[in-house]
Amino acid sequence: MSTSALAAVCAECACLFAAAQAQATGEGGGAVPAGDVEALGATEGGDWIDSRRRALGADAVLDARGLEPPEPFVRTFEALDALPPEGKLLLLLPREPRPLYRALTQHGYAWRTTPTAPGIFEILIARRMGEAG
Repeated sequence: MSTSALAAVCAECACLFAAAQAQATGEGGGAVPAGDVEALGATEGGDWIDSRRRALGADAVLDARGLEPPEPFVRTFEALDALPPEGKLLLLLPREPRPLYRALTQHGYAWRTTPTAPGIFEILIARRMGEAG
């Protein structure tokens, strides 16, 4: 996704993200630094996150629980751009990212969201079959 296209989508969704954040019920908290995209394993809390990554078959993890909008949105697309064509991203957020879903669909991605604990949503994202990068 180009920087200008991402900026346009971010501007459109920024107020929706702010509203979603205001409705969030708990602190995401976490031992892994917010916003890190990592291969995992060497960070405090990495054992839990690495076990989730392996269980879900993700190639990378973006822990965006402590980031303010629109950073989770921006970093999600940056992480997706860095993945191989068949790669999967595990996104961790403190709320369900409803505005992100539309953008993912528009750019050829599929996702599965699972609330795993209070204040933690796991979103597994991958390119839809047959979609070009």
